[in-house]
Parts: sequence; structure tokens; C-alpha cells
Amino acid sequence: MQPSLSGPRYFNPVNFIRWMLDPTAFYRATRERYGDTYKLPTVFGPLIITSDPEGIRAMFTADADTFVPYQPNAVSPFLGDTSLVLVSGARHKRDRRLLSPPFHGARMRAYGTIMAESAQRAAAAWVKGVPFKMMDTTQHISLDVILQAVFGLDHASPRGQAVREAVSQFVGSIRPLFIFFSWMRRDFFGWSS
Repeated sequence: MQPSLSGPRYFNPVNFIRWMLDPTAFYRATRERYGDTYKLPTVFGPLIITSDPEGIRAMFTADADTFVPYQPNAVSPFLGDTSLVLVSGARHKRDRRLLSPPFHGARMRAYGTIMAESAQRAAAAWVKGVPFKMMDTTQHISLDVILQAVFGLDHASPRGQAVREAVSQFVGSIRPLFIFFSWMRRDFFGWSS
């Protein structure tokens, strides 16, 4: 039998708005109130939230059949129906095995160099005394690493910069409510799929 978890008893639209406006502050406040691991009711069903290192380790080492994707319909327009994070069971195991080799051993050490160089370039752009959003910086670094390590694009090349700009524009055009609520999505004569 599963242990009972603390957390709000019912979905609260105010919490959803708080999360939309500032997810970091929302999770910090709920963690302070309910502890490292708690149950959070959402419009799509309950979520288990944890910041406990043992809980995180248990999730990442659990069998693929232990968990199912959370509300895959909500993010499938952005990630695609067959994204690794949206499939489960045998399909997840097979796809994960296909993707695993690039993320082991010597390749990961090579990616470490790419990650460090990207982080150094990002930090070099900071201006002392000028505020910046760390999330923007980390997203920039993540995209830079993906473009170089996964797609082999040089960050300074015209093609690398064009791909970065296209991805940034696409991500910037996404309106969260349209992703989360399928009834708010509209087909545009076959052009929107």
C-alpha cells in the first residue's frame, strides 16, 4: 500500500494561475508547505512532486512500466506523439535503447567540453550590474548544446544561427493555454498539424 502524501486535497484554479505566472515561486511555496514530496491535484489528474534526491533516483531507475506519461495530449503538439517522454511500456523501452548509445562514455565526455564552452560563452555575455534571467541563459546553453552535440551544427555558422533563430521563434510563439487545453486548439484547414 502506498503511503499517504500531503498536499492540497482538490484542484484549485488559483494555484494553476500562480503556476502559470511563476512556476519556480509556486513550487518553492508548495515545497515549503507540504515538504519534499507531495501530491498536487491538477485539472488533468494528480501529480506527485518531489525534490528528494532518493525520490528522484527512484523515478529515474524505475522500470519503464512503473509510470505513464502525464497528460500526453497536452504537449504532443509541441513534442510529437512519439516523443520519448510521451510513450510508455515496450515502446518507451525500445526507443530509450535506441537513444542511449550517444549518452554514454566517451561521447558524454566530449559533450562535457561542448557544455562547458557554451556556458562560458553565455557567461561572457553578462554585463556586471545588469540584471538577466537565468532561465533565458540556461535555455540558450541547452539549445546551443543540442545544436552542436545532436545535430553537429557550429554555433557560429550561418546555418547554426538560422536553426537557433527558427527554434527560438517557434518556442516563443507557443501560448501555454493552447497547449494544455485541447479544446482551445483549432485546425486551420490542415495547416496547423
